[in-house]
Amino acid sequence: MYLSFSLTLIIISAIGLYYGQKVKTLSDFNVGSGKLGASMVSGNLVGIVLGGASTIGTAEIAYTSGFNSLLYVLGTTTALIILGIFYAGPVKRSGVYTIGGFMVPTYGKEISLFVSIFSAISIVMGLISQILSSTALFMTVTNLNISLSIILSVALIVVYVLFGGFLSASIIGTMKIYLLYAGFLIAGVIAVSKLGGLMGLATGFPASAFNPLNRGVWPGLSSYFSSIIGILSTQAYFQAVYSARDIKTAKTACFTSAALNLPIGILCAIIGMYMGKNYPGINPKMALTLFSMKVLNPYMGGLVLSVLLISVIITSSGLLLSISTLLSRDIYKGFINPAADDKRELFIERLIIIGFGIVCAVLTMSLWSTPILEFTYISMGIRGLAVFLPLLATMYFKESITARSGILSASLSPLLYIVLFIMKVDAALYIALAFAFAVLLWPGLAARNLHIIKLLNKLFPGK
Repeated sequence: MYLSFSLTLIIISAIGLYYGQKVKTLSDFNVGSGKLGASMVSGNLVGIVLGGASTIGTAEIAYTSGFNSLLYVLGTTTALIILGIFYAGPVKRSGVYTIGGFMVPTYGKEISLFVSIFSAISIVMGLISQILSSTALFMTVTNLNISLSIILSVALIVVYVLFGGFLSASIIGTMKIYLLYAGFLIAGVIAVSKLGGLMGLATGFPASAFNPLNRGVWPGLSSYFSSIIGILSTQAYFQAVYSARDIKTAKTACFTSAALNLPIGILCAIIGMYMGKNYPGINPKMALTLFSMKVLNPYMGGLVLSVLLISVIITSSGLLLSISTLLSRDIYKGFINPAADDKRELFIERLIIIGFGIVCAVLTMSLWSTPILEFTYISMGIRGLAVFLPLLATMYFKESITARSGILSASLSPLLYIVLFIMKVDAALYIALAFAFAVLLWPGLAARNLHIIKLLNKLFPGK
């Protein structure tokens, strides 16, 4: 097991570092120069979306709650489809690869400040969920304590993104797709077989185990929708779409990624349910890693564990790269040092990466007992409320909004969500979304009506 684990990790890391040496410019580092093919873009999208939350986190929730764990994967799959249909065209045509920069022409420079702040907060929470996943893996494989496992996890993530950037993540993400399917198809078949086949799976658990909303309809739908708006509001996916050579390539990559995303989540859920039935009393965070060690043969187990680690690293590096891009381009260059050249901006990005790595390590040590997907859902909600509606309006409803309404929506609705979440309000996301929509649209009604009147006057000048 340790041999196949180490060999797979070494080979993949060597390939990533090789392509990392090809990074020469800021554009290479952030978006692969915006000229990547569908397979590379798909590799990056899958690399980001299929991380610790989709695999280790899904198995963790499935250990006790069955298919409730699929809400995140169902949400991200839906989001990838929407990304291809509605976002690929406007993003590629814009010529801008940051979300804040995309919205500046509509709302003004200040919008990038709020987008960057709330994205940073939410991405830190998303990174914590990924680090929790890799920490569980290291603890299972190496028997290291929690603190050392966290430090090792963060060090790997930071080094990977510092030296690889976007291009390296795309290459490794493409390879990861094949390795994930090779490992998890076999692992899933073994789990189903040991449960007595599909019939044994169906009869071995209560019917509620196969209902994704078995923890309640409103909380379940909230998790599902937070996953959707979170993905559609994440700088990492915005960058990935922009990196495609053209709109058609971007759309193809989004739809391909959606098709590849869901099966892995289902297989991880089944494995988690198997472990819950046959290994009661273990830490649920370790369900998937212990399955690889106790149930699979050593070589296959080592392969699955190494792919899991690579998955977490790529997802984490994508999130870390996205926040460093936002802060360096929209905050540092936008507000602090507009005259900074690409070399200086790249240096600042790398400093931000190191700083956020340290912050995430410290926070993860104090939040170890929290379920992995809980952080993911909170992260998606905060990010989505700050970005989703203002970004969508910028793309399709510019004439119905005002700059002030966009800034108020982006700044106030995530704060409302955080307060409601702390108060344990089940409908926190819906209330905050309704508030965001009202704030965004209401001040713009007068402007929209004025636009309609002017248009009618042009069409019917005598009326």
